[in-house]
Amino acid sequence: MRLRRRAWAALEGSGRIDRIGFWIRAAIVGAILANAAALILETVPSLDAAFDDLFQLIEVVTVTMFVIEYAARVWVAPEQPDPRFRHPVWGRVRYVVSPLAVIDLIAILPVFLRAFGLADLSLLRLVRLIAVLKLTRSSPALQAIGAALWNERKTAVAALSIIGVALILVSTMMWFLERHAQPDKFGSIPAAMWWGIVTLTTIGYGDVVPVTAWGKFFGGFVAVLGIFTFALPAAILAGSFSRELTRRDFTVTVPMLARMKLLANVEPFRLRRLATRAEPRIVTSRHAVARRDEDVRGVYFIVEGAVEIERSDRFERCGPGEAFGASTDHVVDGKHISTVIASEPTRLVFISNDALGEAFGKSGDS
Repeated sequence: MRLRRRAWAALEGSGRIDRIGFWIRAAIVGAILANAAALILETVPSLDAAFDDLFQLIEVVTVTMFVIEYAARVWVAPEQPDPRFRHPVWGRVRYVVSPLAVIDLIAILPVFLRAFGLADLSLLRLVRLIAVLKLTRSSPALQAIGAALWNERKTAVAALSIIGVALILVSTMMWFLERHAQPDKFGSIPAAMWWGIVTLTTIGYGDVVPVTAWGKFFGGFVAVLGIFTFALPAAILAGSFSRELTRRDFTVTVPMLARMKLLANVEPFRLRRLATRAEPRIVTSRHAVARRDEDVRGVYFIVEGAVEIERSDRFERCGPGEAFGASTDHVVDGKHISTVIASEPTRLVFISNDALGEAFGKSGDS
């Protein structure tokens, strides 16, 4: 069990053997990039003829590394903080069907497909290229994109529905206007949808264009409409991505939160969830973080910088790793008894009582 725990820490880059985990992840990322580069270069006939042996060697080595990594991750799955994976059998089953584990499995499929002759070269190359998605495990930016898409999934579906309705309407209208002038290109509404897609997206390939006066007028209107139509989901995703990056920038506070006396008895998986509820705050020097008798309803944790907490006869300085707010020594009944001033540019995270209550299994406002 101890060996398995150390192996999990190395694969995830956590714990005391973080340096080992770093080099393991670096080797895996290098294998992913080498595999993708070899696959891309193989499609150049001259390079494939000159370096075929090298490309095959890269494939064998990298896929072998992927197989070892996949087997190791399945083995250490019960060591994950999430209790869903704790069971030695069902925990591993749940891990195997998780998205990242499925990608890992697809990455090693070429070995078996090639061995049993179940796929041609083109399909093997496509399957190998999917291994690039393994980078999401090691790339915070890619993880943030995925999280942003997931967080805004309902809004994104609504925005895509609007785009779908707009596509149908403009394609139908253009079919009506151009069907007689260009029956080969606008002979049906589905055929007109190709024009609708490239126009709404403002790509404008020019292979299908209106020729009638009304068609050109309407086409110009649709081109302008496309700018606003696609600006909506783009703005939604950009905002969500920005918030996710900011939140992930503060996930370094997880180890800091674990050292807090206030959170000493919180389980690791609850601590991770608590960190995701943290709200980043940046306060410039000499500005107030909180004022006397303010209704706090949460706790501030200092990431960088320092604050001064006003006392009756002095100021108490608090630095990185310290906390103030509801449930700490500086607050009584959720009310600040002191004004808190940032003594220098300070980065904090604020966690509400609701989130703290969930972490302790209590009501957030208690």
